Amino acid sequence: MIVSHISLWVLFIIQSLIVLALLRQVGTINLRIGPLGARMMVLGPEVGDNAPKLHLVDMGDESKELHIPPEDGRDWVVIFVTPGCPTCQTLIPGVKVLLRETHDNLGWVLVALGERTECELLRYKHGLERFPFCHGDESVRDLYAIAATPYMILVRRDGKVLSKGLVNHIEHLESVLSMRRMEDEQSLSVGDSRSLLPAQTNVQAHAQEVSINESS
Repeated sequence: MIVSHISLWVLFIIQSLIVLALLRQVGTINLRIGPLGARMMVLGPEVGDNAPKLHLVDMGDESKELHIPPEDGRDWVVIFVTPGCPTCQTLIPGVKVLLRETHDNLGWVLVALGERTECELLRYKHGLERFPFCHGDESVRDLYAIAATPYMILVRRDGKVLSKGLVNHIEHLESVLSMRRMEDEQSLSVGDSRSLLPAQTNVQAHAQEVSINESS
């Protein structure tokens, strides 16, 4: 009897160790993979195309307007939410943090789709009185072909769509911002290399001129 109890405990301990090892392995795989980006949607404006023109007014301050294409020289993240969307509720606090960290060079706006009174309640519930928050009607939903929320679209300062898709986790948004930074860095490096070409040409021309004068 005692031997059987001991055997059961030993078996239980072995199984527990195996489960812990498997959980650790799963965690390691997740860290290596990293967060996935926003899930692309077939509907709506294509990446690289001009975003549909949009003009909305802030629900808290009618003097503040949202224009797509942007008119302030910044890229803009437009996030469409709905009052009855649980994922939107959990995403909004993280969006507020990212907005505070990046608002100097990146515009943010939440566009609530649905009944205006329900959208107002969503705004007050999450303390968004000082954050860009607009109400969109069915025409806005149709314009961007939004089938589900939370839906994000990143619009470049020139009005072209850089990224779009469902953003069920804050990591999805962070991955999009990382992609934007990488593209900006690549653009700067290309611009720097091009700006060096005229200078290099002038130096070579000057060197040739010096050699000609010395030979003469």
